[in-house]
Parts: sequence; structure tokens; C-alpha cells
Amino acid sequence: MVHFDKYWLTLYPFTYFKTKKIKTIIYNTLTGEYEIFNTNNDVIKINKRLSSKKNIGTINLNLKHYNKSNIKKFITKIRSLYAGDLIPKFKNKKPVQITPYLKVQAEIVKKQTKNDYTNPFANELESHLNEIIIHLNESNDFFTNENYISLQTDYIIPINHNSKDNQFSIDELAKVMSLSGKKFRIVGDLKNYTNKDKFFSIINKSINKTYFHTRINDITLSDINIFKDRKIILQWNDIYKYWDSVNIKKLKNNKVLKTQFFVQSLDDYKYIKSQINKEKIQRYSIFPYFNGKNYDFFYNNISLTKEEILNNKQKMIDIQIKQELNLNYYGRLSIKSNGDIYSNLNKSKVGNYFETSISECISFELDNKHGWKHTRKYIKPCNQCIYQYLCPSLSNYEYVMRKPNLCQVL
Repeated sequence: MVHFDKYWLTLYPFTYFKTKKIKTIIYNTLTGEYEIFNTNNDVIKINKRLSSKKNIGTINLNLKHYNKSNIKKFITKIRSLYAGDLIPKFKNKKPVQITPYLKVQAEIVKKQTKNDYTNPFANELESHLNEIIIHLNESNDFFTNENYISLQTDYIIPINHNSKDNQFSIDELAKVMSLSGKKFRIVGDLKNYTNKDKFFSIINKSINKTYFHTRINDITLSDINIFKDRKIILQWNDIYKYWDSVNIKKLKNNKVLKTQFFVQSLDDYKYIKSQINKEKIQRYSIFPYFNGKNYDFFYNNISLTKEEILNNKQKMIDIQIKQELNLNYYGRLSIKSNGDIYSNLNKSKVGNYFETSISECISFELDNKHGWKHTRKYIKPCNQCIYQYLCPSLSNYEYVMRKPNLCQVL
């Protein structure tokens, strides 16, 4: 039997591992199996070497190091998970290893002048833009403290909201929607929109995937029927109101329509489920709604446990993307009715449609940790947690609640 005193310790490309303080996780993305254990300085040093890009997931290890009990246990765990291997060192040739690293490229482009409104999407940066949310109309008091609580998704109209003050120009709407290959979400109140006929014409002629979001009482049954194959998302804020025959009729026998119900407690959830069963509503979704007080409801029913995080099998590419990009916001911009542009309504605006080119907004998002690139590595306590990239990306719930770790781990 041949004995070796030098080895290569290698991690397979599908293996994710993370060390924070004294905790290390090894996660096999092919099988979903993992191991979490305490580490010491010897193992931490090996982890740093394995993490170094210049080592591409493979380091040399001599027999002296291997025979240390803590290192031997670490390697045994790696091999038992089929996450890596210990390879005898023949001559000095390093095993070929292809380790995936994610790089987000931002194209360098010339900024358009402030007076050039003819085509605000006219450069290659638009390839990063996948979804555009346009708010047709809204009140001037949209960002009051009362409404701020409502900004839990970028296309939901706040509960207390008057839509008669500002309106996004129908001509500008047509110009934006002329861009092909993007998903559009139009948010607004059709009852108070002054160019409704032209709006329907633009929406129904568009070649893009388009959704229209409105509140249950802000659209008539006849308006719903005008939409062709466009999806309509009806927002039902107050689940204890509006259960009249007209609204019930809106929900039934319409393949383009889906209803979103918002619940603030477990009792709300039970009530709306009973109504859904009673009225035989088929296309719906139920969202939790944070009202500024119902922390216990969110903690007990929404926040993730360690087991839920780990049992959600993930691909290596998804884990890597979450290190660089916020998957909830990357590729999305919201345009308010006054032209202000946001990558996330809970963050400061990144420009204005009438003053800033869309390309400048995209460039800003790619160059800054604002919305698209605001990940868990930049916030406490997530940046000290070994699960930070196994967790979902930061959401608006966490921004609104001012609690970045909506989990039961830390």
C-alpha cells in the first residue's frame, strides 16, 4: 500500500460553505444535504484558503495538518456530504477545478442629455431592466407616514389613498410601453383616469407581457371586460368590506383576473379562507400586511426558522446571485405618476422620468448598493450569519418593519 504525505483538499463546484465567527456550514447544492459545526483557528485558516479565488477551491495539505483531529473531522464531514475530496498529491500537478464566480457587468455608456426624452431606453444598459412598474395616478400625500406602512410591495396601492391629484401622461405611457421584451405592471385607479379609452387601446395593442393592478372598487365590471388577454390583479385591502353582488361578479368567470387579499392577523386569514370557499373564488393569493403593530403575527407565521431555510433546496447559481444582487428588486424600476423613478419604493428615488434617462437610473443601481445590489452582506445582523445567502433576498416587509432579519435564527 502506498502512503502519501501530501494531499490536495478540493471542494466540488456545487458546494457552498460559509464560516462566520466559530460556525461553519457546508451545503451540497445537488443533494440539499448540509452540515453545521463549530470551528477553531485551524479550520478557519483552511476555509479562508479554500475561499480565496486564486486557489479556485483547491489547496495543498500536508500530513502534519491532516493528522490534526479537528482538521481530520472537517475533511471527514466534507467527504461524507460528497461536497469535496482529499486527493493524494502526485508530483506537483494541481487537480483541475472549475469554480463558479458571479460577476455583474455594467456597460459604460454616455449619458443622455437632460433634454433628450425621445427614447430614454436607447442603449445597452436596458438589458438589465426586466420589469417596469408605472403608476397611472396617485395623491400628493402618497409618502405620508400612514401610507409608508403600506409600501410592502412596489405595485400595491396604499389602503388610504386618493388618486385624483397626479396622472401619468397617456402619451408618455405609450412611449414607455413601446419598449419590447419587458414585463409591465400598470398600477392605478381607472375610475379617475382621464384617458381611459386611449389607455385600453395602448394596453390591448402592446406586445409585452402586461399586468394591471387596481383596487376592487377602482374598476368597473365593464372595464374588466374590455381587457383582452391582459392579467388584472384586484387588490382587496379591507377583507371585511365590499362583499356585494357586483364585486363578487367581478371575481367569477373571468380568466384574466386574480384577486389579492391582505390579512393582518390569523383571524383575518381564517375569515378570508372561509369567504373564498363560500364564494368559490379560484384565482387568488393571500398576503400578510404589516400595520405597524402586528409583530407577533409576522414572527409566528411569516418569519423563517432555521429548518425552513435549510430545507429549501437551492442551486449554487441562486446562492451566488444573492451574494451580489437582491432578487426582489434587480431588473425592476417603478415610475410614479409625477415621473419619479425608484428601484424600491422604500428607498430614495434614483431619478425622474422627465429629467433623468432610464439608463442613468440603471447605471446608478449597478454602481451602488441601493436597491438592486442591496444584499444581506451589507446589513446587521445578517452579515454575521452563516445562512445569509441561503435566506431569501431582503424584502419590503423587512424595510417597512425596520427589521432586516425576518427570521427566527438571530
